[in-house]
Amino acid sequence: MNKSLLPLAARFFSAPILRAIPQKMESLGAALQSKKGGGFDAEWQEVENASHFIGLTNPIIFDVGANSGAWTKRIREKIGKSVGPPKIVMFEPQPKCWPSLEIIQDDSVSLVKAALGEIAGTIDLYQSDNSEVASVYERSDFELDNVIKVEVTTIDDIISTHRFAYVDYIKMDIEGHELSAARGARQSLQQKRIGAISFEFGSANVNSRTFFLDLFKYFNSFGYVIYRMGHDGIPIHVPHYSRDLEYFAGVSNYIASCVNPKRMRQA
Repeated sequence: MNKSLLPLAARFFSAPILRAIPQKMESLGAALQSKKGGGFDAEWQEVENASHFIGLTNPIIFDVGANSGAWTKRIREKIGKSVGPPKIVMFEPQPKCWPSLEIIQDDSVSLVKAALGEIAGTIDLYQSDNSEVASVYERSDFELDNVIKVEVTTIDDIISTHRFAYVDYIKMDIEGHELSAARGARQSLQQKRIGAISFEFGSANVNSRTFFLDLFKYFNSFGYVIYRMGHDGIPIHVPHYSRDLEYFAGVSNYIASCVNPKRMRQA
């Protein structure tokens, strides 16, 4: 299917008459939200959902796990049209990704060549020939045979060092390491200096030994509300924890937020 038709197709299948099928998928971890879900444009979905939480003029956005910079390019285009050009800080520890990220750097986009974690220091990063798959954990589902040492910083340190009063949105795509990175934002979350922060949950969390319950309770402890990214670009409120959310077969995307989204649905 042509990617330009995917947004229209997603909206079609979310029509009331067909809603029973998508809602069943969402309760099982949302197969259409999976990056393995039949070629669905997950990047479009992530950007559309994120846009509902970003409303201030010239927002500050973190792209954690920037890889080749594709998400940064798309959120910049999306947000720039509605609330003005954002200031984006990309985080990527893989040296092989840095050349493509350095190309898109300018006055409003910067690159931090480090991973994020609970404390600053260094950590092992497992890599393969495919730059899209790298992890600080040994993976059971991918063969990552190249191990390098990378620098680690924290979200709290970055916000403090750069004197950011408020970060509107943080996107995290770091292969099961999201909870550790979020723990490195404890002070900023407590002070509500982060509007919304997204995280993936799925097969990579088997390797990090992280349950959805851990993430749900952690963000709730700071008063952040959890939303699942809807396959049609509209976030879905997740008011309560359920064991059905412990879905490891694919990858579902969530947003923890202390601000009300512009649009949302109830689970």
